[in-house]
Amino acid sequence: MSVLALIFSGLLAGQSVSPPNPSPSPPATSSEIQVKVRFAPQAAHKPAAYELVRGHVTFRAVVAGRDVWALLDTGAERSLIDTTLAADAGLQIGAPQGMVRTSTGSSIPKRRVSDVQIRIPDQLEIQSPAVAGFDMAALSAAMGRKIEFILGGDHLSQLAVKLDPAKRTLDLYPSGVLRPPAGFPFLPLKDGYRIEIDVDGKPVVIEVDLGAAGALTLEPNAWRRVGPANASVQRGETVGVDGLKRAADFGVLPVVSLGANRYTNVRTKIFPWSGDDTEGAIGMDLLDQLFIVLDAKAGKMWLAPPAGMPRG
Repeated sequence: MSVLALIFSGLLAGQSVSPPNPSPSPPATSSEIQVKVRFAPQAAHKPAAYELVRGHVTFRAVVAGRDVWALLDTGAERSLIDTTLAADAGLQIGAPQGMVRTSTGSSIPKRRVSDVQIRIPDQLEIQSPAVAGFDMAALSAAMGRKIEFILGGDHLSQLAVKLDPAKRTLDLYPSGVLRPPAGFPFLPLKDGYRIEIDVDGKPVVIEVDLGAAGALTLEPNAWRRVGPANASVQRGETVGVDGLKRAADFGVLPVVSLGANRYTNVRTKIFPWSGDDTEGAIGMDLLDQLFIVLDAKAGKMWLAPPAGMPRG
């Protein structure tokens, strides 16, 4: 176990994280209805196992009373439910209402699904008056696993998210509960999950995307600014949540630093990025090497260096 894992485990010893009554979380946007979140008491809290499937964090959840495979995705603006699951569960599904824009450039028609209950066993329960829905059949086919729910940034941004890749466990707590000792290094999170990384001495603002399978994605303009001169770029492809493949360029960055963690020869996808005021995203190929705590509401990201996290 890493030093950071020990610190956060010790902080929670004997501490209750369950509010006496369900409390509404602030809405993701002014037009959204507030959701209610109830946390398990610390004595009953248990880590949730997760699997990395094709570079994506997948875990078990109970959605609308069904036991399903779900994705963890800080890069998704909204949490999403499979409309087939919603129909089978008898949930109210509205008419098409706009599009879901993904980081791979695809746009998918979404529907409003009302009164959705999401439960991560032994951790929390979310009662959401409305969740965006779309047909996840193509996504499931691309993943090689039936995916029926995506836990996105609208809900995750109100929580503290802890990932321990050595144990393959996921923990969700109320924001502010996980606090290391004063002076422990952290990276500031801005406007949700935006951080600044260093590419060969040059700052780049990117999004922490737990839903991205690759190492790093950069906008073409960002690549031209920070990429090596005369770098070799190869044409490849990327797959969106709609299951469609799209052409993308790939290059290699000699040095990328995330806080005190330094990576060399980082394979980088060069592709238009849909995030506002960011130049790309860092994905699980790099993040899976670190013990991570993300608390977007508190504006902080704590990391344990790879050397402190034994494998096996």
